[in-house]
Order: sequence, then structure tokens, then C-alpha cells
Amino acid sequence: MSDANTDKIMGIVPKERYMYFAYMFLLVAAAGSALYSLLAIVGLSLESASYATMILGLLAAILAGVGLTKHKGDFTAHDHAHFKFIILLFVVFFVINIIFGGVYALSYFLGYLCTAIIGAVQAVLVWTGYNSWQDGRVITKDNIRDEIKLAIAKR
Repeated sequence: MSDANTDKIMGIVPKERYMYFAYMFLLVAAAGSALYSLLAIVGLSLESASYATMILGLLAAILAGVGLTKHKGDFTAHDHAHFKFIILLFVVFFVINIIFGGVYALSYFLGYLCTAIIGAVQAVLVWTGYNSWQDGRVITKDNIRDEIKLAIAKR
């Protein structure tokens, strides 16, 4: 009798969809952050939405971390580069959001506007990473602009 979990990472995520889940969790977190911030500007504040987007982003980083450590042998070097990109995006934008959190002390409108812009930039970068992964490319500091143009054109 074969084990149904042999092609699943952590027993729950299918190996062939693992990178997809990691990227989509981070994309939903980034786009959700931008959307909820824009809604808050017009007065529709959803308190739990910011926590949900943080948890989704953290889940994406955890998936990438597990793919780089415990299940390193299950993925290619190309996948490892994208796992590093996901973790980098999560950490950098987490720190940026903490730094720009001080803007809320000046004005909620400016704070929400900054959060919306940061979320939109992060969503573009996540979409760029996902598209480059699908096409078998790796994002570097030298080709990031070209990758962004390709991802926007492909949307």
C-alpha cells in the first residue's frame, strides 16, 4: 500500500504546488494590505484584516523557510533562489511597515496611504517573483527592472 503523503511537504502541501502556495500567500497578504489600507482611508476599517495579512505573509515566509531547510532536497536550486526571494520580501517589507508605522502618529490618512503604497509595491514585487519562477528565471539586482516590466506585461 502506498503512502498518499509521499508527494506532500509537511504532509499537507503537494510538492508541485508548494511554491505556488508560498507566492500566493505573500501576494494575497501584500494586496490585502494595500486594499484594506485604501478602505480605511474612506472610513471602512477592518481591524482583523491587518492581522490576517500579517499571518498570511508569515505563513509564506515559513513555507519558504521550510523549503530551504527541512525539505531542501525536495526542491531545485531555482526553487531555493525563489524561497530566498520570498523570505527577503517578507522581512524587508515587515521592517518597512514598522518604520513607517510612525506616520500613523502624524495622521491616520497618511499612515493608511503609506501602508497602501507599501502594499502595492510589495504586491508588484511578489507578482514579479512568481512570474519569473514560472518562466524559469531568477531575480537578481541586475535584472529586477526587466523582470518587473515582463511581469506587468504578462499580467
